[in-house]
Amino acid sequence: MDNNYIKIRTRLIIDPYLDIQKNNHDGTFKPSEYFLEKIFSSEEDLRSMILTQINEIVGLFGWAIIFEQFSLIEPIYIANIYSKNIEDFESIKNVLKERIDAFNLKYVYKGNIELYLNS
Repeated sequence: MDNNYIKIRTRLIIDPYLDIQKNNHDGTFKPSEYFLEKIFSSEEDLRSMILTQINEIVGLFGWAIIFEQFSLIEPIYIANIYSKNIEDFESIKNVLKERIDAFNLKYVYKGNIELYLNS
């Protein structure tokens, strides 16, 4: 298994008024600096709150989390958790409940880490 992967990612809903700077010359959208900063800072903030504790409990490898924004109106997020087994999922979920209590998180077990690595 490849152990060189990013364990914590965020997927945020795009606000077309703030997050899109302009169209590129080929017709695709270019994200604004605001949006890029929002993505990078949210991932860094989440890592600082949970990474060490999860690594200590379930190990350095074999898990990943994708935090997905569910709504622009309400602060609802889905924590898509990939782990070696359901026991590690429960351990990761407990860390999230303890360390990130300000968010309304819904927890989803997405399966083995191989599914994450192959997606």
